[in-house]
Amino acid sequence: MKENYLNIPIELCRYALSERCIKQVSLWIYLKSVTSGHFILHDELKQNILKVMGFKTSTTFKKHLKWLVEKKWITVNSIRESYRLISFSQLAGKLHFTNKQAAIFYPEMVHSIKGFCAGTVITYLANKNMRRLRRSASLKHEARMYYPYPHVTIYALSKFLSVPRSTAQRYKGIAKKNGFIKVVSMFDELIHNAKDYYFIKRVGGEPVKSYKKINNKIYEQRPDKIIPNVKIKYKKNGH
Repeated sequence: MKENYLNIPIELCRYALSERCIKQVSLWIYLKSVTSGHFILHDELKQNILKVMGFKTSTTFKKHLKWLVEKKWITVNSIRESYRLISFSQLAGKLHFTNKQAAIFYPEMVHSIKGFCAGTVITYLANKNMRRLRRSASLKHEARMYYPYPHVTIYALSKFLSVPRSTAQRYKGIAKKNGFIKVVSMFDELIHNAKDYYFIKRVGGEPVKSYKKINNKIYEQRPDKIIPNVKIKYKKNGH
C-alpha cells in the first residue's frame, strides 16, 4: 500500500450517493488503496476483494468491475491482462468536478463506505453553513435565520444530492450509525401552556416547524446539531 490513507473528493462522495453507485465507487477506492494503480487480477487479489468488499459471489464482483471498465474509471491492457486505475485528477475531469475539497479515507473504512460518503457530504454542508454564518455582516440576524451551530436540514441534504427526503434521512442515519457524525437534537422552549400543545401542533405553527412536548413543556425542534468525525481538507492535484 503506497499510503495509509486517501484523499477522497467531496464530489465523488456526492456522485456515489446521488447516482446510487456506492458498490462500484467503493470497489474503485479499495483498489486505489491496495494497489499502485496498476494491477493484475490474480486469484489472491480476487479473493481478498470478495472477502473485504463482502461480495457473495465472483459474479457480483465482475458486474461492478465491468461497470468501472465501461465508465473508463479502469482501463484494460488485454495483451498483458492487466488493469490501470485512472487518477483522481483524471476522474475529476471526466465527471466535471470543481470542488477541491476532499475527506481523509482510511482503508479500513471500506466496510462502511456509504456512511463515510454520507458523513463527508453532511460535514461539508455543515461547514459551509458555519462559513456563511461567520461571513455574515449581520450576525444576529443570520444566527436567527440559520442557527449558530453546525447543522444540515434533511431538505438541504436531499436537494444537494438530488434524492428524496426519505433517502437523505436514511443516509444521515447510516452516517450516524457508522460513527462519521454525531447528532444532537436541538430545541427551543416556547412560552405556551402545555395544554395548548395539540392545538399548536395542528394549527398554531408554521408548516416547516416541528414541535415536541417534553416534561409538560412545549418546544420547537430546531435542526439537529452535527458534530463531524470526518476530516476535510483541500486536495492537491494528483493520483
